[in-house]
Amino acid sequence: MGGWGVRPSDWGFVASVQQQVLPRTSVEISYTRRWLNSFHRHRQPDDVDRPTTRPFSITAPADARLGDASGQVINGLFNVQQDVGVAARTTSTTLAADIGNQYQHFNGILLNVPARACGTD
Repeated sequence: MGGWGVRPSDWGFVASVQQQVLPRTSVEISYTRRWLNSFHRHRQPDDVDRPTTRPFSITAPADARLGDASGQVINGLFNVQQDVGVAARTTSTTLAADIGNQYQHFNGILLNVPARACGTD
């Protein structure tokens, strides 16, 4: 796992401008952009062994802390393939471009108006 772009990264950019508008009062506006590169693959939908395993049910224990689920049958459960546990411990990393059009980013604007109640000019 070496080279550029192999590990997940979180990039950020901030631009800010501040201007005094009155004595002891100023206005500041800033723009923030953050974006994530590379994503972890933990599990995929095909990791669950649905084609060869029938769904099964369990009965929840009778316990007041479970609320409405206490003593009820929980349906639609499936067995997970044995090698999924190994895959979860050896997480692979891939670039967002390899996944498709998936991306994560944040844009934000901050408006700040600081004013001092007293002081010297």
